Amino acid sequence: MAEIKSTLDLVMERTRHLKLNDQERRQQQEDEFKGRLAGIYQKIEDGLLLVDEGIQAISALKAAFTAVDSDRFSHQVLASLSLERNNADLMAVIATVLGVDLAPVKQLLENYRQAQDQARVLRSERIRSEITTRFGISGSAVVPNLDADELWHNERQQIASRFAQRLEDCKATLIHHAEHH
Repeated sequence: MAEIKSTLDLVMERTRHLKLNDQERRQQQEDEFKGRLAGIYQKIEDGLLLVDEGIQAISALKAAFTAVDSDRFSHQVLASLSLERNNADLMAVIATVLGVDLAPVKQLLENYRQAQDQARVLRSERIRSEITTRFGISGSAVVPNLDADELWHNERQQIASRFAQRLEDCKATLIHHAEHH
């Protein structure tokens, strides 16, 4: 009876004569590093890793992937900071691993949340006013559905775009500081 081969076995047979050049090897290592780093971050975000465990995991990852230079390491570590997620535990890990002060990022994220909240309140008030003017309906029972409001989506996107650029600028500054630390 013929042997049944897995897809991996077939791929390995057909590609065993291929060799990776240095650039391809570095890219493969960097991709693996990114994947593992993303896994650590997800565990931190899900509460499966405490801050101290996250610090240890990322430090071990850095030691295992010595081919990833410090600039790329800093860039990858900071890449996960996002306007839309709760970054508190992640920032504690990053601050320790990179040895940088993340106060500017924390302030930027707080300013972003405040800008979004203010815009949300103003848009809700405008919608309530429009409902009162058009239909004569008012009161506490009138609750605007911002999820269905295209103007709100556009405004929210504009705010996010403005702050996303500021966040990228902060990350670039932090990478520079991490390199010289």
